[in-house]
Amino acid sequence: VYQNIDEQVRLESRYLQEIKYRQKLMQRSITNLEVNLTTDEVIKAHNVTYNLLGLDEKASYSEFIKKMVTLVADEDKHLFLDTFGLDNVRQAYHDGKDDLRISFLFYRPTKKRYGWVSTHMMFLYNEETNQLMGFFYANDIDDDKRKTIELTRQARTDALTGLINRRELERVITSEIQLVEPGNYGALFMIDVDNFKLVNDANGHSAGDETLRFVANRLKSLFRGDDVVGRFGGDEFMVYMKEVGAKKDVISKAKQVSEALATTCPGSKIDISCSVGVTFVETPRVIFDEIYHQADSAAYEAKKNGKKSYHIFE
Repeated sequence: VYQNIDEQVRLESRYLQEIKYRQKLMQRSITNLEVNLTTDEVIKAHNVTYNLLGLDEKASYSEFIKKMVTLVADEDKHLFLDTFGLDNVRQAYHDGKDDLRISFLFYRPTKKRYGWVSTHMMFLYNEETNQLMGFFYANDIDDDKRKTIELTRQARTDALTGLINRRELERVITSEIQLVEPGNYGALFMIDVDNFKLVNDANGHSAGDETLRFVANRLKSLFRGDDVVGRFGGDEFMVYMKEVGAKKDVISKAKQVSEALATTCPGSKIDISCSVGVTFVETPRVIFDEIYHQADSAAYEAKKNGKKSYHIFE
């Protein structure tokens, strides 16, 4: 008997300690709930959140989730419901999970905009009542998340032109190569600005920078929105066309690019032209370096043939 009483006291003590720990965490949150997941009851709720959602104090956890998802960004709604829907939460616990965590964009009416929040559900099973308790809370991580997103963008973007940089080109194109299949192949373009060193030497680096920005913008306008356009480095640009239907279309595009870039740069008033090299990607069993060198050698041939032209690798 004494042993049973001691065990019960131990369990109750541990349960109370865990509740205190979770309550401290929840005090720092922008919204929080203490819920009985077995009965779908809300034991304690953040009043501001309930008022914001238009819920009364007797609303269930399911009703809370149904209301809250209306403020979740459309692209994150499925993630939110798949994670925190009542049946999914119960299943997660039975699958052995101790907690659930996700981040998503959430509309903040007080700020009148979407912001990033991190949400956390911790489980605690009450062995005395045989009921599953949940502690749900959300923290505002918008500033930190946006800083991280911006740092990631900067790491992947060429600062001068706003296009993706060499490292990101290699990463994205390597991924796209894996999607190549018969009848659905790709084409890699290397675009090299002719005589760019003379542009810099004769007109200064600011004119050179303006020329590169012009070429970047012109390339974006010449290709489809889902094609991969980036600055490879220096005066070289790279484009990967996805899901090419016919080789003649690619050849026409190479001719169009060559002609469109034989022009006068509006900002610097400098006459420019480009040499264009193209290679076809017809199998996923190639690596980035291989097709890069093919397209680069084709661009070199275009330069040898008088510049201001294009060449197809064979």
